Amino acid sequence: MCNIYFAGIIFIDISLSLKLILVITGFLVLIVELINSAIENTVDLIIKDIGSTAVMFSIILHLLCWFFILLN
Repeated sequence: MCNIYFAGIIFIDISLSLKLILVITGFLVLIVELINSAIENTVDLIIKDIGSTAVMFSIILHLLCWFFILLN
């Protein structure tokens, strides 16, 4: 599924730098999710919620990038 998503970025008619922003923020979401999983397996309660919040913020950042790039 992830390969289809990143391959779809190639076919959007935008500049290379904007495509790079979408790819980087997409990978950022995956990286933060991996860190969150490691935190959840190691620690409990409060820090777990902070890790989930970090994932949420990275997803919001990625969605905002999509929104502003497609709006342009």
